[in-house]
Amino acid sequence: MSYDRLHDLCVRSVGKPPALLIRERCLHEAQVLLQRTSLSAERISAMLGFSSASQFNHFFKSMAKETPGAFRKRMLV
Repeated sequence: MSYDRLHDLCVRSVGKPPALLIRERCLHEAQVLLQRTSLSAERISAMLGFSSASQFNHFFKSMAKETPGAFRKRMLV
């Protein structure tokens, strides 16, 4: 399937481009792991395919508007 076809199908069916759907799913997986496990952010970043913990932290903060540590702390309360 071509990129253009995939993009068209995603935008028509869910109103979002495929890249955004993938980022949102990755954020969801990160949030689940942060809430339900005691794994470090570094370990979670490796599990999700990030090349470094700092890249993961930057991604998480850009998507969730808070750091992984702040998110985990807020969820524990």
